[in-house]
Amino acid sequence: MRETRIGLPVEPTSDTERDFALAEMRSELATSGFPPEFQQQQLIVIEEEYLVKCRFGPLRVDPTSRLAAILEQNPDEFGSGNATLHLLSQDGVYLAKAVFPNPWRDFTLDDGVVYALTRDSTTDLITLRAYRIDLPDSVFTDAAEVLEEARRSATGDR
Repeated sequence: MRETRIGLPVEPTSDTERDFALAEMRSELATSGFPPEFQQQQLIVIEEEYLVKCRFGPLRVDPTSRLAAILEQNPDEFGSGNATLHLLSQDGVYLAKAVFPNPWRDFTLDDGVVYALTRDSTTDLITLRAYRIDLPDSVFTDAAEVLEEARRSATGDR
């Protein structure tokens, strides 16, 4: 097993951003039909989550290419700086990091292709870009070996 710690700057969320997110959540919950106690609990959770901006987006999985990815970028309205994908095997083993030149709004994976929504720097329009991710099979073999070694050390097998 491997543990990596990355020192990232902590960026607090402004009151305006937090209030906007809470207002959106309140309006969604008001029409959801959930009990008031549940609605209040969800608002508390969201308020806690929005104290600090998160640099990491959701986990996306592509079963056909055996990849999963997490997006990392500066946490502002559209993202800024480079979009960075952290690629994992479907078992959760860290495989690689890929840095892209533009910030992304969102992305998905399908058959080894990353589809990203990005803003065109010339026209300021949102554009769909596609990137092929080709990792050698040896990377997946190494990932399987890492998992097997972790299993053996956890269970005491030799």
